[in-house]
Amino acid sequence: MTRKLLEKMPKEVLDNVELMRGSFRNFPDRRETVRNRAAGYTCALRDAGLITDRERQLLYIYITV
Repeated sequence: MTRKLLEKMPKEVLDNVELMRGSFRNFPDRRETVRNRAAGYTCALRDAGLITDRERQLLYIYITV
């Protein structure tokens, strides 16, 4: 399901998601900052109508796990 979600994202959104995911993995001391940014970003995508609330949850988990 996550793969399908990522495939439907515009390139700019996917680039931001991958940047946040990489930051979360590579900078453990900044994880709280990345979590907050990911939460805001995924909520904005939902509010803009690009994703559903369930997809927002999946995308947040993808970034932070």
